Amino acid sequence: MTDRPSQEDLDELQREMDKKEAEAKKAGIPFNRAAALRRIAQSKGRFYDSAEFILKQGRGETQPSAYFNKEITKESAGKPNQPAAGGSRFAAKAPQDDDDDE
Repeated sequence: MTDRPSQEDLDELQREMDKKEAEAKKAGIPFNRAAALRRIAQSKGRFYDSAEFILKQGRGETQPSAYFNKEITKESAGKPNQPAAGGSRFAAKAPQDDDDDE
């Protein structure tokens, strides 16, 4: 098991993660804490030990690995999405009679 980093290091990492999350929210993009911790651990940067420790220990927080514009339920899972309002570009189009120019 990984040795526990000092509480000061963990607190400093927490402040850094909070700062990154605030920047992401200000920019209007979703923030994934686990992904940020993985990037820190892989880069072996300043907070490498603390990030690796948190990833191995876990904090009981689970976050989605993807974000969807539409809520997916058990009933809708596995069903194809409805075509867009304009229809599919692959659907056969009915010929249009342009009798106006005759």
